Amino acid sequence: MAKFGALVDGLRLCNNLGLTSMMIDSNSKLLMVLFNGREDPPWSIEYRPFERNLNLLLLESIYNEGWDSGFYKNTEGEDPDRVYGLFLCRGDVSFDVCQNCTKDATQNIVKQCPGQKSAIIWYDECLIRYSNTSFFSIMTETPGLFMWNTQNVSEPDRFNKTLSDMFKVLANQTAFDPSIPMYATGRIEVSNFSDFEKLYGLAQCTQDLSRPDCYRCLGNAISTLLEFCYGMKGGRVLGPSCSVRYEVYPFTEDPKVAAPPPTLIDRKYISQR
Repeated sequence: MAKFGALVDGLRLCNNLGLTSMMIDSNSKLLMVLFNGREDPPWSIEYRPFERNLNLLLLESIYNEGWDSGFYKNTEGEDPDRVYGLFLCRGDVSFDVCQNCTKDATQNIVKQCPGQKSAIIWYDECLIRYSNTSFFSIMTETPGLFMWNTQNVSEPDRFNKTLSDMFKVLANQTAFDPSIPMYATGRIEVSNFSDFEKLYGLAQCTQDLSRPDCYRCLGNAISTLLEFCYGMKGGRVLGPSCSVRYEVYPFTEDPKVAAPPPTLIDRKYISQR
């Protein structure tokens, strides 16, 4: 069983996602969609130029570009109807997985967020974000999503210390290793835990960030993770600019080991402190 929480600053769930209807499954792997909360009717007259630009950006430009790096950003149109958008795929996924995830996400974000001028959607393997104001190269921490496994470890203090040590290495690699595209994974051996022997971690930033901003973003995400997922066997923090995750089983494409089956999830929300 896994649970959700959200760090929300002026954004909320898109219209068609009820608080009890979210499910992670092997087909869509949709995690969350958030938008800016304007109450304007979907695509009223004032929105139509923006709608056209958004469709051009999401369904043509973003969908057809950036596969070689798994990251792409672009704009469409002119002010005041200019749209800024980007996608990011998880660093380990293949070309085909990245393309399929982005295809689903571009279609779903338009469907779930009609009439919205700012939105973000997270899948397990990609994210898409758009806005009517520029956010490129700006470290952003909200809105954010955190998830945790409800199973406890036997020694939470020692477990969290091990997590902290692992993520220090991953944050440095992600932010400052020029040979990797702001993405790193790790696996460490753990001892004296009865039901698992390895711990797996992941850290990733959007590639438009500066390296110091990537490191700062990851540091804040790791602090959130260690606080809200204290003593839990798995957890992740997803933000607009960076993400971190850990599990006691492999969850990336390398090594290729099957993860546990999907489960229905509960969620709760908190305000940003």
